[in-house]
Amino acid sequence: MRMGPLAHASEGRQFAIWLYVLFGAQANEPFLISRIANLFVLLLGVAAVIGTGRLLSNRWGGLLAVLFIIASAYHHFFDRLALGDTPAAAAVILAVYFAARLSKRISYVDAVLYGIALFIACGLKLSTIPYFAIPIIAVFAFQRNQRGIQWATAALSIACGLIAAYFGIVAWRGYDPFALLVQQSSVSHIQIFLVKAAQLPQMVVSYFGVPLTILLMIALLSLLSGGSFSCRFVFCYRCLHCCSVPVRLPATLLRL
Repeated sequence: MRMGPLAHASEGRQFAIWLYVLFGAQANEPFLISRIANLFVLLLGVAAVIGTGRLLSNRWGGLLAVLFIIASAYHHFFDRLALGDTPAAAAVILAVYFAARLSKRISYVDAVLYGIALFIACGLKLSTIPYFAIPIIAVFAFQRNQRGIQWATAALSIACGLIAAYFGIVAWRGYDPFALLVQQSSVSHIQIFLVKAAQLPQMVVSYFGVPLTILLMIALLSLLSGGSFSCRFVFCYRCLHCCSVPVRLPATLLRL
């Protein structure tokens, strides 16, 4: 059994372990303390939801987004388990917020902050890798010009550079950072990826339901065609989706 600061790197959630250790979860009441740690982190997610809603609508839009999330009973399931999904999703919604600021300005500070937020999210939960597409969506929605493309390139370069450096250190120490994401089998990684990609539509429909999936597809088509409606809809919807794990404040408080 391996020990050390990277002992759980192969599980794809090393940063979550560090977070819980920082709060002393390994010493006493690990589940309770892990929930408390998640509570502190998800407050950042709540703030990001409000901020994104205000950017794309107004302060009432931010409040409404939080109320929608709080009213969802499905989120309580993840909270009870005290998983790394909660802080990971909070980091993702922070990245969404920094990308949404592209609707108001083009700032490379936001690109740097996006890259750091996505790096932290990947360290907390490796399955957040698909959210590296957020800057591309932001450019389509808000800044279809050369400066917008440069911003997205900078944001992705920072995020990819940080996560590549982390993976390099993990591999150098003898761990496989993708061990849990792509489990060992006789089938190649590419074949596994293709099978999971083929299952994705069914998973999306089962998670969101048919009506909401149809609305999302319409919004995405509108986004690709340059429709102004999609700018707010896609980002607000993505905001709600990303926060579906971390933002369940009342349930967490009641269980403390």
